[in-house]
Amino acid sequence: MKTINNTPHDPLAVLRRTFWAKERLDAGELPIDETGRAFRLLIIVMGAGWGGAFGAGIAHALQDAGLNQIPEAIVGISSGVMTGIGLATGNAHELVPFYAGLLSEERLIEKMNPPIPQKKQKVRKGKIKLKEHVIDEVNKLLGDDAIHQVHMGLYAVVTESPHGKGKLVDLKNRRNPFRWIDVAHASMAVPGIFPKVKLGDVECVDGAASLPVPLIEAIRIVRPTDILIIGSRPLPDEIHWTEHALFQWYTQVTLRFSDTSAAIRRGMERIDERTLRALRRMSKLAKAHINCLAIFPSSAEALFPIPVPFFHPLTPLLISEVGARARSLMKEVLVEVQKTPKRTVILED
Repeated sequence: MKTINNTPHDPLAVLRRTFWAKERLDAGELPIDETGRAFRLLIIVMGAGWGGAFGAGIAHALQDAGLNQIPEAIVGISSGVMTGIGLATGNAHELVPFYAGLLSEERLIEKMNPPIPQKKQKVRKGKIKLKEHVIDEVNKLLGDDAIHQVHMGLYAVVTESPHGKGKLVDLKNRRNPFRWIDVAHASMAVPGIFPKVKLGDVECVDGAASLPVPLIEAIRIVRPTDILIIGSRPLPDEIHWTEHALFQWYTQVTLRFSDTSAAIRRGMERIDERTLRALRRMSKLAKAHINCLAIFPSSAEALFPIPVPFFHPLTPLLISEVGARARSLMKEVLVEVQKTPKRTVILED
């Protein structure tokens, strides 16, 4: 597991302060630090990477530690939307099985209507009716009104088609002319593989195509004191060449022979570049006294360099293994954090 932080004197400051805030809240106190600010934790859950399995494992560990009700807001991108919702609603333990089932060939095929003949499944797999399946599975897991029962803000990133502009959508805003599940589905609609999702009058696709790490955009809305970024894919400079090759095939071949606009295609090509740019901005947040910690899997923990197609029979098993490994690693980190004295960390200029 790899971490990036802007607090070199205390690399785990965000997690330490989160436990501190939980202790104060459990005691019926408001978590106000030495600067006089109320503790406001923003969690950003990135997408991609084994259907979000690594991020789901991290979320499960946070819930195990009782930290799932501490955030002021959670922002999800692509598959990270479902991870964030699962964490907020106390269903993080269901996330890895959810992703494993969502991506398993058997459960996808049985949900298709009309059924696709066996010999045509591989040819047509990019045109499956994922929306009905996702809605059905999420309703079983959460229920339609689940997100309105939590106190924290919940946001999803979507990319508007065809111009590729990204935006954060408030999932709890009842004035939206669309359901929150439709926003979540749009954020997960990978261009060239799954169809666009219409939100009102605008067609939208995967949020990662525009804002893979919406750091500044989320700060403007939430105004946090602390930020935890949960990745589900190795850092761009650590991704194995096999995944780079597959991604190049996707952007240069799959997208070019689909109805994906040039702007969105460029956005997908620049995901790694935009991710690194956002992470570099973390150092500037220290001057604003914002603690920031990002957690990513290593290549080995993401089970690369052995990429297995999402529709391979082994995929559910491998996704479950990635999620379990991430949960175990994060639990070890949280145990270490709890061993040290709980204290508020104030960043130095």
